[in-house]
Amino acid sequence: MKQRFMWSTGVLVLALIGGCGVGTTSNNQHPGPRPSTFQTRSTSPQWPVVRVQSLPTLPVHLLGNSLAANAQGQVFSVGGYTGAVSVTNVFQITPNVQNIANLPVPSHDAAAGFLGPDLYVFGGGQSWSYDTIIRVRPGAAEIVGSLPNRLSDAVSIPYVYNGQRGLLLIGGYDGKIFNRVAKFVSVQGRHLHWQTLFTLPEGLRYPAVASTNGKVFIAGGQTASGGLSDDVYVWSSGSNEVRHLATLPSALDKAAAFAAGSMSIVIAGGNRADGQPTDEILAMNVKTGAIKQVGKLPSALADMGYTQVGSVGYIAGGVLSSGQTNSEVWKVLMGE
Repeated sequence: MKQRFMWSTGVLVLALIGGCGVGTTSNNQHPGPRPSTFQTRSTSPQWPVVRVQSLPTLPVHLLGNSLAANAQGQVFSVGGYTGAVSVTNVFQITPNVQNIANLPVPSHDAAAGFLGPDLYVFGGGQSWSYDTIIRVRPGAAEIVGSLPNRLSDAVSIPYVYNGQRGLLLIGGYDGKIFNRVAKFVSVQGRHLHWQTLFTLPEGLRYPAVASTNGKVFIAGGQTASGGLSDDVYVWSSGSNEVRHLATLPSALDKAAAFAAGSMSIVIAGGNRADGQPTDEILAMNVKTGAIKQVGKLPSALADMGYTQVGSVGYIAGGVLSSGQTNSEVWKVLMGE
């Protein structure tokens, strides 16, 4: 975790990827989507067409928040860091922006996702990493268990393993050790069931992760040496091995990743090795590993929450090139 401190001594704020020190948010809906649309069309049919649209903004400016989507396609933001304090807010951001619950403690850099109808939050923290497992339901959030180790800066994506729907947790950090082990969690009966699926060649914090056709792609991330990775790894339950697929044009961490159909992975934004965020949207062919820039975000951005619903990606929060936190929410439409 970064040294993002401070337990708030005031009222805990209701914010998705929440934190303290922010005023209580009302449930008023935000105005409809703004008309701005950013579009880049590729010149080759092998590359996806990517369009970015602006949606109503978050009630607060945040980085290090987590996004998750439920089975109905509604998107939620969990926790986050305002630049001064972590928050407790859990926001629903589609179809309307509203605060739905408060985390028991302020947190950012958690891994979050839906298991059945419930939103689960794994780890996260403030100036240290948490080992908590939190279950969020509308109007309520409670600690329901503990991880074997503290964990922050990890990524959670929906995944189906042996016919079972669940979440795959990849990367992260316990305060000392960078995590190499990828674990699959599902609900069996009333309990969470954990399985180790694979081990990365090196531990990574803040990788960009996406999945298509049962394959999992892990791009970039911060390494234990303190540098950033330019590697893209792929794992498949069919081969049960992790292999190196591609090399990014530049090393990145804190980027977003989405599946663009069955042939491409899209990697958007992220921090470069010089510490500055980028606005580039890259596409990678999942068979050849070839990479091409196919668009740009409206602004350079890193450390944002992201998730995917069908062929649509969502990005919210993050840090801008100015160093300021972001309240923008973007919809990333991808077509082959």
